Amino acid sequence: MLPYMWGVSSPNEETVIEATIKQIQITDARGKVMMTATKSRNINVSSLPSGYYFIKLHTDRGIVSKGLMIAR
Repeated sequence: MLPYMWGVSSPNEETVIEATIKQIQITDARGKVMMTATKSRNINVSSLPSGYYFIKLHTDRGIVSKGLMIAR
């Protein structure tokens, strides 16, 4: 488990949430799990084809999901 700082900023505010990462998961747009990492804060996406994916960070405070566009 690794500590992680998740920052969100806008013109008027910035919020930082501290959490401990338990797992990083990348899924495609259909929900198929493409990659999973449990012992690293880094994940190499160079083998993924172009497309839209979701990164799910499973932490001690819940799950955070963000979109990821890969264009080659």
